[in-house]
Formats: sequence, C-alpha cells, structure tokens
Amino acid sequence: MLSNLPADVSALAIAESYRSRWSIEGVFGELTLSLNGEINTLAYPPAAIIAYALALISFSDLTLVRASVEVVHGKEKADSMSTYHMAEEVSSTDQGMTIAIPLNDWRKRFGSLSPPDMAKELKRMAREVQIRRYRKYTRGPKKPKANRSGSHQHVSTQQLLAQQKR
Repeated sequence: MLSNLPADVSALAIAESYRSRWSIEGVFGELTLSLNGEINTLAYPPAAIIAYALALISFSDLTLVRASVEVVHGKEKADSMSTYHMAEEVSSTDQGMTIAIPLNDWRKRFGSLSPPDMAKELKRMAREVQIRRYRKYTRGPKKPKANRSGSHQHVSTQQLLAQQKR
C-alpha cells in the first residue's frame, strides 16, 4: 500500500482507518441528501450552520429510532429502513402532532422518564413500526446493452460537411 505515513504505520492500520472513513462519508451523504443539511443557495452563513446542526440532531434521532427497531426486529430489517423515508414521515406528521398534542403533554409523558424507562418505551413503540413503509428502494438489475446489428457505421456530421466541401 502506498502512503506518505511513517513506515511504522502498518498497511492494515491504514486500511482500517480508510474503511471507517466511508462510514463517516455515508453519514455526510445522509445529512446532505435525506435531511437537507446542506443549503443549495448562497445563504447567510449562520443559517447554513443552523440547517446543518438541525440535520445532525435529526440524524441522531433517526439513528435512535433505527437502533430501537434493530433491538426489536433485528439488524437486517433495521438496515433496510430508509433515512429519507423516515425523515419524510417525521416532517409530514410533525405539524399535526404539534397541534393535536400540546408540548406540556409531551413533557409529562416523556420528560421524567429515566434512561432505562425510555429504552423500554422506545422498544414498545418499535414493535408497532411498519418497516415496509420505510423500506429502501433498491435498483433492479441493469439491462444488458443491446447488440448493434447493422451494417451502417456512425459518421460524424463534421465528416459529412468536409466531404461536401470537396
């Protein structure tokens, strides 16, 4: 393995470090694509920082949801859940939930729970999750390229124009 690191750093250590980099890159991808953590326009810099901070909090919350689902339903099913679809669900129901259930009711219900009690509550709620609603869409197999079975070869427009000038 080629590297500009000191000789006492093993190739295995370099490979492990690089492998963990991709999990970090995956998080940044989720923050950007699924959680809109990167503002597309040239916004006021503090607004961009707030948007990014909110995306980080959202990612942390959705990771907690996914971990709760993993405990109840298993790793394979939890890994099949799309961060994008979970974020869409939260985004679409948040306003209605805020209107229907006052903030004080949320505080009464969840604010005083100890960490073990909160874990029990998260597991209870995870049992009710309909995983198929949040499943990642996978791309189907690529279609094979069609064989070109013609006797005509492509001729560029430039070649045709050059022949007309002669």
